[in-house]
Amino acid sequence: MGDVLTPRDRAYLDIIHHGLVLLRNYAHGGQSEFCPVEAEHLHEISTLIGEGNERRHVYYLRGTRGLYLQQLRALGHAGYLEQVSIWYTHPWRVLADTAGLRLLAWDQGAEPHAAADPARLSASATRSTHGGPGS
Repeated sequence: MGDVLTPRDRAYLDIIHHGLVLLRNYAHGGQSEFCPVEAEHLHEISTLIGEGNERRHVYYLRGTRGLYLQQLRALGHAGYLEQVSIWYTHPWRVLADTAGLRLLAWDQGAEPHAAADPARLSASATRSTHGGPGS
């Protein structure tokens, strides 16, 4: 990889790195109930690096990320939520800024920036994260 990474691609790599550390730590610590949630969150991020389809990036922020946070809240472990907050907030902000979205809070969904192109952002991702290439 001789090219310089874009901020978006760097953010995805940071999420993968931190997610793998979280997986390792919680699996080693006997809290394996978090592993399937984290694995589901991470499993397609590598396919978003260098991805030109903007709808896939929006889907990650609105769909995948939202489901991930919902599942973590349902498990109700304050320590895990704190680690997610610490490690993912910055990369999620980078991703949201690049996609023209405003994150409501680290533990909430995403809303379009007022200045963003509404036609581009209102289009929902047509590709499901459970059936296309890279699943």
